[in-house]
Amino acid sequence: MTGVQTCALPIYFFISEGFDAKDDGAAAFQDSSFIISVNGVLYPIAEDYSWDRDRRNVYIGGSGGDVALGAMLGLGILNCYDDPKKAERIIKKAITIATQWDAYSSLPICVETQFA
Repeated sequence: MTGVQTCALPIYFFISEGFDAKDDGAAAFQDSSFIISVNGVLYPIAEDYSWDRDRRNVYIGGSGGDVALGAMLGLGILNCYDDPKKAERIIKKAITIATQWDAYSSLPICVETQFA
């Protein structure tokens, strides 16, 4: 005899505790993106409050983020995990480049470094 066995009990508890997936409409969205650090681990938070991780551990935000990411990769950001000063210089230069190509990005640039 073959068959598929399912159990609805865990789903019941999930829904009964208020974790049912439902459409909250526009209330479940916001217009900004965030990059949160927890114990030195970065988590980008999107407009719908979803999050993800990148194996390279390089994250961007804002309208000029794609331009800045391309500049950072071209300037060697992946080769300076052990050199925060070099990473800061690359980040500042990449954001400066992004301000030249994105109408909604501008100076000044403030970079903060968190050590885990």
